[in-house]
Amino acid sequence: MPLITLLCLCFVGTDHLRTKIIINDETLEQVSEFTYLRCSISYQFSNDVEFKLAKFLQLICTIKRTIFKKVRTETILKIYNTLVLPPFLYGSENWALTVLQRRRIDAAEMKLLRPLACYTLSDHKTND
Repeated sequence: MPLITLLCLCFVGTDHLRTKIIINDETLEQVSEFTYLRCSISYQFSNDVEFKLAKFLQLICTIKRTIFKKVRTETILKIYNTLVLPPFLYGSENWALTVLQRRRIDAAEMKLLRPLACYTLSDHKTND
């Protein structure tokens, strides 16, 4: 059975929490950003939200460009709920969103849902 030693050092101020992990006399490398299953985890900020939002917008534009007028609304909603939303929301429990990011996500979602409900921007409908 390997001997595991954990040494935790905390810094006050703008520095992050540093942990030194030693397994079998080898120290594990500490990184500032880590990507696992296409989710980026960082102690400072998350590029993951911006990356996934860009992909989300690309998928919405592809749906609008290719099948929007050709299939029923119910079919588009099923495609949206099964193929677009799950990859976007995967890993979202780790996000610490700013107000601007929340607004951008709402705006991206409304880009597809507003025309499906036959509303235009001038109708001034809220997201609620």
